[in-house]
Amino acid sequence: MQTQTHAQGWYHVEHWRQGQVIWSENSQNQLYNEGQFAILDIAFRGGSTPANWFIGLMKNTMATLPVVTSTLSSLSLSGSPELTNAADPGYSARAQVNRDATANGWPTLAVSGTGEQITSKTVTFTNTGGVAWSDTVRWMFVTTQGAVGDTSGKLISLAQLSVDRVLQPGDQLQLTYNLKMT
Repeated sequence: MQTQTHAQGWYHVEHWRQGQVIWSENSQNQLYNEGQFAILDIAFRGGSTPANWFIGLMKNTMATLPVVTSTLSSLSLSGSPELTNAADPGYSARAQVNRDATANGWPTLAVSGTGEQITSKTVTFTNTGGVAWSDTVRWMFVTTQGAVGDTSGKLISLAQLSVDRVLQPGDQLQLTYNLKMT
């Protein structure tokens, strides 16, 4: 009997304002070629293992729409689509997700329905400034590099929100990344 294995990833996203969830969704993602290669290389060939994973945000000004062969570098050819602290107070870094099974990494690995699923910690991006972010959030991504604007990391996944989000002062976006093998 022959079976097929499929990888399915998604981000659970919540937009919080004044202690209340004002919007949420599960946004399906694309696993990008270099991300799939990196995962396989690490798991089966002892490839270079990143110390940690990072989740970041991109704005709605991406000049080139992503395709399965996209990389962080190719998406940045016409200027960085990533949010930056200069324009968006409180977004000063990609959120680190440790490469471990603790509450700061990937605390959940379990059977879920018809497959096995791993879930990241929840990462939070907060507008700490006194004004709304000048950029709208449209995309979320997982990479192997932590510095904002660093395009040398592997693009593991990227997902688009169904509705752009603008964070007002004090607003938070909370994201959890999930990957399931069926």
